[in-house]
Amino acid sequence: MIKPYKLWDHAIIHVLGDANCALHYTEVKERILSNGFYMTDGETPDMTVGRNLSQNKYNYYTRTAPGTYKLGNDGKAEFCKITKGK
Repeated sequence: MIKPYKLWDHAIIHVLGDANCALHYTEVKERILSNGFYMTDGETPDMTVGRNLSQNKYNYYTRTAPGTYKLGNDGKAEFCKITKGK
């Protein structure tokens, strides 16, 4: 079992890396929570995931359509780092 990540961005990267395609932020949130990649008691995890994707402060994501993202090159490199050994 994969332990939950401490950062939303790591959980998002894991989901997008596993999917290897663009996903809407609501689907990303569903996959994060259903796989136990992040634990939250927050009332609006959809908005949190959407905000992290749209802010893209680490340049990990590429927007492909409104609300839909895939991993960019920096995100692919980070995916390899965070999933190594899991």
